[in-house]
Amino acid sequence: MIDETALTRIIGEFHTSWGYAAGMEKLPGFLPGAKTFPPFERETPKGKVTIVDTYFGKRDSGGMAVVSLSDRPILLIQYHGGESPKVPDSEVSEINGFLKEALQKAKGARLPGVGREPVANHESGVYGYYGIGVGDIWNLRWVDLVYRTNASNYIRHILTFQRREVLNDVLLRGLGELSSEIIFYHVLTHQRLQ
Repeated sequence: MIDETALTRIIGEFHTSWGYAAGMEKLPGFLPGAKTFPPFERETPKGKVTIVDTYFGKRDSGGMAVVSLSDRPILLIQYHGGESPKVPDSEVSEINGFLKEALQKAKGARLPGVGREPVANHESGVYGYYGIGVGDIWNLRWVDLVYRTNASNYIRHILTFQRREVLNDVLLRGLGELSSEIIFYHVLTHQRLQ
């Protein structure tokens, strides 16, 4: 079995430089309406790690990435979310473009906190990104949030001082009362398969 540190590094590389974040060409998925990115592969002393990412949607999306070691699935990453209903259709592509940038630049995004709290953030222009998680690489729960930088300071305050409450609320109930401040969210969960 591959160790946590090596797997975390590989998944970090996948999230920042492959598939969605890299704007790669999408292939038809294995289910009707799904899209899949080309497989991400890395050789390790324990065998070849392959990650296959398949998703549905654009404004609202969901999907899964299966992580395999020597062709045996070891980890399932499931995700879902999308833009707030208050976001105009004309802004969806712009927000998705910002999220790609944020995933590349926000150190530690979508990864457990090894020796640090699992938090990542990035602001650029009119948008800000905040990510927070709990758990290790085998059992991670992560929330991606995008907000407008010209929004009230309320969102920055709660993300700074009430981040655990935000994480739990979004994991359990979706955006809820944050829907007036947050314009995009994604929930990711990791499940060990072996």
